[in-house]
Amino acid sequence: MSDYLIRYVLMNCITVFGFFILLAFAAANIRNGVYSDAVVCVVLAFICIVSFIMGRTKIPMSIPANIIYFSYGIMCIALVRIGEAQGANFLFIYLFPMLAVIQSGKRVGITVSLILITIVFLLMLIPGLSSISYHPDVWIRMLVVYILVLFVTVVLETTRKTKDRLIQTQNQWLESLRENAEAANRMLETAVLERTHELEDQTRIAIEASRAKSEFLATMSHEIRTPLNAVIGLSEIELRGKLPEASRTNIQQIYQSGTSLLGIINDILDISKIEAGSIKLEKIPFDLHEIFTRCQNAILPKAEEKQVTIY
Repeated sequence: MSDYLIRYVLMNCITVFGFFILLAFAAANIRNGVYSDAVVCVVLAFICIVSFIMGRTKIPMSIPANIIYFSYGIMCIALVRIGEAQGANFLFIYLFPMLAVIQSGKRVGITVSLILITIVFLLMLIPGLSSISYHPDVWIRMLVVYILVLFVTVVLETTRKTKDRLIQTQNQWLESLRENAEAANRMLETAVLERTHELEDQTRIAIEASRAKSEFLATMSHEIRTPLNAVIGLSEIELRGKLPEASRTNIQQIYQSGTSLLGIINDILDISKIEAGSIKLEKIPFDLHEIFTRCQNAILPKAEEKQVTIY
């Protein structure tokens, strides 16, 4: 974009500058009575202003630029032809290589620059082609400076193209990095999405397993409670009647063991509350001697079977 703007500004400056210079030449030729050269200058000035206007339309910039480019070459030849290519006017001829190389590139620019300088020197060297006879020192110095300007312009254009090539290579490298980063991001997003699906599946399986466990515990506790309630109820009924002391003691142990077992089953059902963190601890007064007695009664049959004395 910067090169395009530079070329655009340069072409506009040359157009405007050349327009006013050509009008000045036309006025000078009219004062001197050289009307044919004045007409040439006016035509070239008209071409410059037309090109300037065309540069502000939607047509490609190369069209008005090429018009200016060739018109400028004709103006340089006209300067030599009418004998005005002296002093500062040589600057127009020296600027032609810059215009040619910048507009058409090195290969075409060098070619047309050499064609122009060849025509100019033929006009200077061959008698009768120019309005005045140029001294050899003039065209030798002109040739040296012209070649120097052409060389510097080619070096600058080569440097610019090298810079553009390096910038393009860097842009391609950056674009490659961007594409690799986007590919890595896509791979990461895919991996994260797959891992998320796996976690969702595992979470669903865990929830289903927990629900199945809770359902199993609820079913089993219900199935166990039914006969256990019958044992506890029948034991309690028997304890209300008149029983021998030994039978009362045995039934009392059955009743206490059943009650303890029912409490254990109820505690098993509290596992789901523990997992959910919603269980609440309660402070309830209890008889420690009664608890020890129940424990003793629960293990007493096995202890007597193994002939172990419990105190």
